[in-house]
Amino acid sequence: MSDPQPGGTKPSLSRRVQSLVGEARTFVEDRVWDWDLDALSRAKRSLVTLCRICVIVVRGFVADNCALQASALTYITLMSMVPVLALMLSVSKGLGAQERLMQVVGLERAKDTLEIVVIPGSRLSELPAEMERVAQTLFVYVENTNFTTLGTIGLLLLVWTVLQTMGQIERSFNLIWGVKEHRTLLRRFSDYISVLVLVPILILGATSANAVLSSENVLGILARLSGPLFFLIEHLIRLTGVAGILVAFFLLYLFMPNTKVKIVPAIVAGLVGGILWYVSQRVYIEGQMGLTRLNTIYGTFAAIPFFLMWLYVSWVLVLFGAEVGFAVQHHHTYILESGAGKASLAAREMLGLAVTYDICRTFHEGKEFWSARDYGIAHRIPARLLADVTYTMAQHGIIVAVAGREFCFVPAKDIHVLNVAEVEEAFRGTRDPYLKRLPNVAGTPAGAAFLKRYEGFTRDLSSLSFGQLLESGSKESERL
Repeated sequence: MSDPQPGGTKPSLSRRVQSLVGEARTFVEDRVWDWDLDALSRAKRSLVTLCRICVIVVRGFVADNCALQASALTYITLMSMVPVLALMLSVSKGLGAQERLMQVVGLERAKDTLEIVVIPGSRLSELPAEMERVAQTLFVYVENTNFTTLGTIGLLLLVWTVLQTMGQIERSFNLIWGVKEHRTLLRRFSDYISVLVLVPILILGATSANAVLSSENVLGILARLSGPLFFLIEHLIRLTGVAGILVAFFLLYLFMPNTKVKIVPAIVAGLVGGILWYVSQRVYIEGQMGLTRLNTIYGTFAAIPFFLMWLYVSWVLVLFGAEVGFAVQHHHTYILESGAGKASLAAREMLGLAVTYDICRTFHEGKEFWSARDYGIAHRIPARLLADVTYTMAQHGIIVAVAGREFCFVPAKDIHVLNVAEVEEAFRGTRDPYLKRLPNVAGTPAGAAFLKRYEGFTRDLSSLSFGQLLESGSKESERL
């Protein structure tokens, strides 16, 4: 019996690895979407749904360039840290919570000099001296920000900086959710100020509850009242701070995208994003202290780069949580959603005609408005594609959004005046001014012949209004 040749198993192993990779890719791209969830048991259905959500999250994270967005948000955060904190602390000062917020960071005001100093024994005191000075200097700048001396222009610039910072965060979330329309200036101002008010309240509530309930007197009373359950209650108290973080992330994912986010996806996203961020924070603090203990000199030099790395990772995790929320809300239609960005002009035009007809029908029947969300669910239309089509038609004056109703529309003009040619033109754009810059192209025999016949085609379409289509449709249904 001959011995196997050296290295004879390598090609076989390589082929097996390639086969496994191919099977995994086939499973992710095809098989996981082919199963009928209604025909599966509850356990298998949950497992397949979880696999689909994981695939959507990974694909979306790559397709939406979340790593690049996190880099931009890191830079913006550094540039606008002082203005945002100044406005936030001014709000907290009005609520009487400024001192508590400083204590959360690990700072306090010295009784004799009233200078901002590091609290002994706090987490901040365990970091390198350079990081302590950075935190002190930052809060000194914030503390010295006097809104009365800024003047009107200075105050407007400060508010504008805060709005721009929050607006960039909104744009990143909107990209993930496929939303093209941003908040109006008035809504931005009201919503962003609400966030700046809520964040200090959440931090104050979490830390105050933790401080009060962790006192020896209260714990003694709890020990007498709860008996054997005291161990569980004590640990739940220590999780109060984490709960505040989770609530803050839940509200961020619920309100920041300029679209309707359901409660369950926002909760799941808040749990995933909040827990990952909390873990990253603990790793950052322990890592920074470990660097300082190992080498005082290099630990000091590494403080700023390490902080920048953690800030970048924090934004990556925030955007990852947003992808989780989108995946949980849209995993039912993702097999269509994945190809929405590649939808052809003909597909968008046909969907635009169908949507306009349905909006006119809803208006003709006397209903108050047409809901794109209900239409998408009923006809299994990808949310991003539907948002893109309705945005295009709204930009061309075919439909108009209903004030106070998200993703709801009505016809922009009389349905007997609104014709099919307008919808076709909105997507094809033959009146695009850029065409005039290409006379050598549009003026060729082929281009001229096409435009001449196309004009006749559009004249025929312009004679067909949606009111006529509705009337002919009702007559046809009566005959049937």
